[in-house]
Amino acid sequence: MDELVSRMDARDSASKKLAGAYRPRLAESRPWGNFRPEVKELLVPIVADRVQGARIWDEAGNPYTDYCMGFGVQLFGHTPEFVSEAVRRQLDRAFSLGYQLRQSYELAEQFCRVTGHDRVTFCNTGSEAVMGAIRLARLATGRHKIAYFEKSYHGLVDAVLARGGLEPGQSMPIAPGLSPGAIGEAVVLPYGEADSLAHLRSVAGELAAIVVEPVQNRNPSVQPAEFLAELRRFTAEHGIVLIFDEMITGFRIGIRGAAGYFDIKPDIATYGKILGGGLPIAAIAGRADLMDGMDGGSWGYGDDSAPTAATTLFGGTFQKHPLAVSAARAVLDHLESRGPALYEELNGRAKRITDALSEIIRAEELPYTIASFGSLWRFEYRGASNFYQPLQLEMLYQSLLSDGIYVWEGRTFFLSTAHDDRDADELVEGIQRGVRRLRSAGFLPARKPLEWPATPQQRRLWRLQSEQ
Repeated sequence: MDELVSRMDARDSASKKLAGAYRPRLAESRPWGNFRPEVKELLVPIVADRVQGARIWDEAGNPYTDYCMGFGVQLFGHTPEFVSEAVRRQLDRAFSLGYQLRQSYELAEQFCRVTGHDRVTFCNTGSEAVMGAIRLARLATGRHKIAYFEKSYHGLVDAVLARGGLEPGQSMPIAPGLSPGAIGEAVVLPYGEADSLAHLRSVAGELAAIVVEPVQNRNPSVQPAEFLAELRRFTAEHGIVLIFDEMITGFRIGIRGAAGYFDIKPDIATYGKILGGGLPIAAIAGRADLMDGMDGGSWGYGDDSAPTAATTLFGGTFQKHPLAVSAARAVLDHLESRGPALYEELNGRAKRITDALSEIIRAEELPYTIASFGSLWRFEYRGASNFYQPLQLEMLYQSLLSDGIYVWEGRTFFLSTAHDDRDADELVEGIQRGVRRLRSAGFLPARKPLEWPATPQQRRLWRLQSEQ
């Protein structure tokens, strides 16, 4: 521990000084979410001076290869030129608010074409998008309960911040300060399990929506295609709105996201992150009759048409910000122009990395596995519980950081198209170094001696050679 602290202090002492000096003023949760007294001196957010591609440079000029990539936002690396150019062009024209942009109409048309949805509306954050999708579901069904699954993450609205209780379908707040009333309308169940489907059938008449992160960012090893297909059949049968939360998977596994990957079309889907190319934008998209709850439905000029559908409340000052809309247009243009080749190259490189990491785990007899989905992956502990287990992976990530490889506090690795084969090799080598450091410091047990079947003659020969 002391060795890592010394290495990081020598590499970047300025970031620690800034964090310590301004903590009395700046209240923020993310950098301290993993606080443990044992690693207190290592919990220092990197202060970035500049970023480009797959790199961050701190104020001392030290480079870091980034596997946070804006928490999954930067699929094309930091400040990709095609996004920067689109933003510069819009910046020269206008970036104020209160009027409509041609690009907003064009983005809606393009978005629906590439994703296969009927209609779309845009907002700023994933939390907003999930909130809006749930309101549309409640409006359409007249019901109030929603179901979602353990280990999923759907943003910061109270209603989606429950965890399961002792009994199936029970829920309780995951943190103080949340509304018990909102949590009481949530049904939280294990993901991908038959018992969860059975419980959903028992409360079908109360459910407005089932919200699903098709492949969970926190649990990517679970990819339950048949479970999702059954959810689609069940929700269609009972008039429940199926909502796919595609904040992470949207535009990462493929241009049609997890819906395209599993060939399952939800009623509504929410998107964000990659869509904005680094700028804040999110989207709610889906069936026209559900999306009509935003504006009353489509209508024309020169006739007696009018918005006739019932509507809910949704809006915001900064929705469809000109710079974010221009960035999103550039992102979709880029994805369409590159086509499937982009995903073949990106996911192929990710698989080579995860295969190499799995081989290290096997060769070093580590109690972990690699859980991956396309271009994201994470380490998962698979050994018996012990005192050091919570620290083992944390120390591995800190070892990587001391070598200039950054993994954010959520500990999911996100690969971008800006990473190359050299980055991949350096990551694998960094993991190998980290394992050696952990083992030499006693955080990992010594490897078992090699054993294999041998004849009596081979065993005698081995003993003779050992005695020489």
